[in-house]
Amino acid sequence: MSPRAPKPQYLPVILTMLVALGGMVAIKHRMVTASRNDVAGLSGKARQERGQGSEKIPGQDSGNDAGGTSEFSEAKTDQAQLTRSYKIDNPIAEKFAELAAQKHLDGNCKAAVKNYDRAIKSAPQVPFLYANRAICQYRLENYDAAVTDSQKALELDSSLYEAYATQSAVAWRRGNYDQALAFANQAIELEPNSGMLYVRRAEAEMGLQQPEAAIASYNEALKHTEPTAWILFSRATAHRQNGNNQAALADCDSILQLKTQEARSMRPLVHQLKESIAAPASVLDDGPLIEN
Repeated sequence: MSPRAPKPQYLPVILTMLVALGGMVAIKHRMVTASRNDVAGLSGKARQERGQGSEKIPGQDSGNDAGGTSEFSEAKTDQAQLTRSYKIDNPIAEKFAELAAQKHLDGNCKAAVKNYDRAIKSAPQVPFLYANRAICQYRLENYDAAVTDSQKALELDSSLYEAYATQSAVAWRRGNYDQALAFANQAIELEPNSGMLYVRRAEAEMGLQQPEAAIASYNEALKHTEPTAWILFSRATAHRQNGNNQAALADCDSILQLKTQEARSMRPLVHQLKESIAAPASVLDDGPLIEN
């Protein structure tokens, strides 16, 4: 499972979240190369632990109203991905895999990739090594390499839903929301109990301007994971876009009742969303709530 990444500076990250339509627009921002995000987490010797990380949001640079997540979402989704461990019979490969996991934990994806390179050289038939390297390549914005590694991982083990999740994240990052949705659904078919995979699907659906479908996916995600502030906020933006202001306000109020650091850091953005809902339509028509 994936190691815990360093906690991000919450507010700057949250302020990069998509604030969906209905008077709000997506904020152009990309998550930084770091320890976790939207795609898969480390497996093998690296055990999964919940935590936060800092990444960039797929699909934001294009200016698309993609709806979806913050750095939190990417981080949590990362950690929820590779939950299975693989035995490495080669002690040299195992050593480098452990070093790579630690570098990923430290947020040093370049060093992690180098150690995965060495591990793969010693054990080229271990699928999770490619899947984990794909995550780091994604963090480094080496998207072609991330896709290539994901495909190789699937060639070696077609049950690696984590590799589909990585491909979904890359597609989302590139604004290919149809493709992102297809990969997310493939991942869910293999692992229907991962809440973060439903979040990934919801993000793709928001990118496709399907808020009702996204709401259903967020609801499904909450059946499998805790109701964190960022999931509730993402669902609130989907409700807002779908015209259900009462539901959006209810999610905002739920966030304000949470006592977590994440929720406290999100309060300014939550209040901003609530104010936008209360604002007259004429005010919202003047322009986006948050400009690039």
